[in-house]
Amino acid sequence: MDIQQVISSLKNLNADEATSKYKELCTQLVSAQLADQAQTLLDHLITGNVPKTVSSPSLNFLTEQINKIDDNDALDTFCRYGIEKLKQFPNAFDKADANLKYCLSDLYITEDDYLKAASVLAEIDLDRGSFDNLYKATINVRIAELFADDTIGDVNKADTFIKKARVHIKNITNQLEVSLRYRVTQAKIYDLKKEFLHAANEYYRITTDKTAKVIEDEDIKGLLSKALTCAVLGAVGPQRSRMLGTLHKDKRTHELEFFNIMSSMYKNFLLRKEDVNSFSTKLLEHQKAIVSGTNNKTILEMAVLEHNMLACSNLYNNITFVQLGNLLNANAREAEKVCRKMIGQNRLSGIIDQVDGILYFGRGSSNGTSNASSTLIDWDNEIGYICTEMNAINDKIVAKQ
Repeated sequence: MDIQQVISSLKNLNADEATSKYKELCTQLVSAQLADQAQTLLDHLITGNVPKTVSSPSLNFLTEQINKIDDNDALDTFCRYGIEKLKQFPNAFDKADANLKYCLSDLYITEDDYLKAASVLAEIDLDRGSFDNLYKATINVRIAELFADDTIGDVNKADTFIKKARVHIKNITNQLEVSLRYRVTQAKIYDLKKEFLHAANEYYRITTDKTAKVIEDEDIKGLLSKALTCAVLGAVGPQRSRMLGTLHKDKRTHELEFFNIMSSMYKNFLLRKEDVNSFSTKLLEHQKAIVSGTNNKTILEMAVLEHNMLACSNLYNNITFVQLGNLLNANAREAEKVCRKMIGQNRLSGIIDQVDGILYFGRGSSNGTSNASSTLIDWDNEIGYICTEMNAINDKIVAKQ
């Protein structure tokens, strides 16, 4: 095909006819895999004095169809050339520029280079282009997905773009696919930020509302598994107890690989070391991080330590920290430190006797105070009574003198 001759034949057509012919030419070039001639056409549409009413829709069509070129190297060259060429005309061909960057991003994804894929998409200026809310939401979600991928795990950038997507998600309806991708990515970001109970809740909710209609059964199982993992890693407290209860009552979780460890947590049983070790092998890298301020303990080790501490409160009225450390596979000092933190955050009811190194576990009462707390209050009252009586006797002696 003599591309220059074909282009010359379109000069004297009116706008509608010319646009139609240019689109036909685009289809022919792409179908014939003629990437070099498609590049010539792109150059002509940008700089060949073609009326904007013709060049813009024709260029948009060409850049939408170009991804049908099978030769990735030729496609890469085409996209890069087009992006550089369009820089000479800022804001003139926003949609075509976005199409080329989207196509180039796809090429990076095939090479497993998600960082470059995300960076290219992030260069699309969604604020100045004539893009609708659906397109803006889709692009921002896609960028967030890429930054949140396990191979990158850039939670700050992922969070930035998911927040941008949120603005547009609110303004679109009946778009379950992009809404689902948004919510899964948001849950993944909570997970990366180690806000595990927020992540567990979001993963689980996705499987129960209208977005579940477009999810395959195997993907539902995967989301439930993620919810279970995050619930296990969550900090001991009322929020985790509610999450564990919700998951335990859902029959779908009973078939999951690590239902047993989640069930033991829900029932406040002590966790077995072999179950914990097996569970740890399936964790993602960010879930294996060391918790600051601990003796090099991982997130899972701290979650298990806190859980077993709570489980011990159901087995004992009081226990020495040496004995507690032996039960929790920790030393007495670590056991006391964790216990003190949990009591201070109202996640464990109890009183610490530092002199004798004993922890008195509390039992909740109707007025919200534990038996251990009540015992201490009674003791203080007795001391107060004795002091009052001593003062009264002293006053009588002084009066007689």
